[in-house]
This record gives sequence, structure tokens and C-alpha cells, in this order.
Amino acid sequence: MTMKNEALEAALDELKRNGIETTVAYASRHIQVRWLNRLGQPRFATVSRRESHESHSVQNTRRQVRNTLREDGMLPETNKPPPPRPPSRIEQLEKDLELLNSRIARVEQILKEVSI
Repeated sequence: MTMKNEALEAALDELKRNGIETTVAYASRHIQVRWLNRLGQPRFATVSRRESHESHSVQNTRRQVRNTLREDGMLPETNKPPPPRPPSRIEQLEKDLELLNSRIARVEQILKEVSI
């Protein structure tokens, strides 16, 4: 009688859905689902060999696999360009100084108009 391991099936399903070839390595207490990322580096997800009574184990396994794929840029929705990098401290200082100078100029202009 074989037991159904839902966490293992979730990991395999997530990888298959994204077209990734996998290998499964069985150890005494855990199972490793292994694959290679785009750079050929090994990646894996580990699941318990015994069926978990925890209701979230399947979702956690699926999330772990998706997060790893997302980090490696292997999910379809991650093909969009990365968000713009925040400005460096120097760039931010330059922007702040420019804004401050424009505000000072505006105040000086208002003071000239009022004093006339």
C-alpha cells in the first residue's frame, strides 16, 4: 500500500507547470526534489517522507518552490524588468539640495515682492 504524499506532489506539480525537469532523492526521513536553475546551479525543496498532519504543509511546500523559482527568475511573471533601484546617498543628497535651492529661491522671490 503506497501512501500519497501531497507535499511531494505539490512540489513536483509546481515545477512541472513551469517546464522544469526534476529528480527525486529519497532519504530515510525526507525527500528532496532537485532541479537546476538557469545557470545550471542545483536547487532543491525538501519534504517529509511521512504525510504531515499540518494543514499548511502542502501550501508551504508550494510556496517554497515558487519563491525559489522567483529568486532565480524562472517564473513567467518575473520576466518583467526589475524595479528601479533607489538612488544612492549622493544622488539623494543632490536631489534634496536642488529641491532646497528651488524653495529658497521661491522664498526670496516672495520676500522681494512683499518688500516692494
